[in-house]
Amino acid sequence: MKSIRNIFSVTILLAVVLAFTGCQGEEPDLFEKSAAERLNEIAKDYTAVLAESEAGWIMEYYPTNSNEDPTGLGYLMLVDFDKNGSVKIGMMNDLTEGAYEEATSLWEIITDNGPVLSFSTYNEILHFFSDPAIYDQGLGLEGDYEFVMVNVPEDHQTIMLKGKKRGTYVRLTRLPAGTDFEEYLTDVRAFQTATFPESAPNYNVLTVGDSIMKVEEISSTLPNIYPYDGDAIANESYHPFIITQQNGSYNLRFRAPLFSTADEEVIQEFVYDSSGDIFRCVANSEYTLAGATPSTFFVDEMNAGKSWRMTRTSTMSEAAKTLVEALYTGLRGRSLTFNNIAFT
Repeated sequence: MKSIRNIFSVTILLAVVLAFTGCQGEEPDLFEKSAAERLNEIAKDYTAVLAESEAGWIMEYYPTNSNEDPTGLGYLMLVDFDKNGSVKIGMMNDLTEGAYEEATSLWEIITDNGPVLSFSTYNEILHFFSDPAIYDQGLGLEGDYEFVMVNVPEDHQTIMLKGKKRGTYVRLTRLPAGTDFEEYLTDVRAFQTATFPESAPNYNVLTVGDSIMKVEEISSTLPNIYPYDGDAIANESYHPFIITQQNGSYNLRFRAPLFSTADEEVIQEFVYDSSGDIFRCVANSEYTLAGATPSTFFVDEMNAGKSWRMTRTSTMSEAAKTLVEALYTGLRGRSLTFNNIAFT
């Protein structure tokens, strides 16, 4: 009887252990809805977020991550998503020959391993960048028309997208109510042309703490940025950017961070400071993007073997004009003729 009782006790204990183990293996149902149901709800919420902006959104669009013109350039667009499923896109740049163009199509948020913004019917502006018949070699400009929605902050002021095929990041920024697409783009283009004229011979300088970088050909919006005393070819590093107008200020934002400082400050976006005619970094206002100082630029140009010739009718500042006129008058008083001033 004693051995039978022992066997019976062991059997009961084993049963309890097995029962306990079986309970432990069951995962609690953490979600009341399926993954598909949750994804559909997110898509519905994101649709409402995009459509709720009365004036629409600023789109900083990059077709690819290349550094070649035109596929590596950034393109500013304005986008207005309507609740009825239509979308309006406006653009003004060299591709439109400086004229304002606008196109409409359909849009939706689809579920494809996550919420994806899809411009679902042909849009003459956006699909221009992905149409293989538009550009050479049958590739088009290689852009995307479907974008994974990777970051939608709660304040709904900015949204970060990522091209589904090319993987380039595209930022949407909410426009203030009452914004007129054509007026906005005209204003930004005028500012950009005046700030970085193609005819200007000078380079720009990026100063980040002790690091000083030369910024060449910034008017192309695809500047070569390299150490100030470095070689332009051996140290070449191209960084496209887009200028936007936000809250009354002009922002210059590169496609990707130029680099991060030791304090992990991201050097990517700059805001124009009109008082100093200079761009200041959003991460640290002491970091600047500006034109070279006149004296440095002048010496560099002269050392490069260039020469300038200035007559009385040359375009010049009022201060320079005063000096030239004084020189002209002084020479005339000595029965001499003023022809020009040559800097060599």
